[in-house]
Amino acid sequence: MGNKKEFKDIKIQDVEIHLAKSYPDTGIEEDHFLIDLYPIKLPWNIEKEY
Repeated sequence: MGNKKEFKDIKIQDVEIHLAKSYPDTGIEEDHFLIDLYPIKLPWNIEKEY
């Protein structure tokens, strides 16, 4: 929750944080904003059995 006018883009090491420009309806009535994180690298292996 918050005012997107107060948000500032930031870069922490190799990760950039920006205001999201496109996203589905959140259904939240209060003022809010969503952020994009880039790049996000999740460790996973397609051949691993669970």
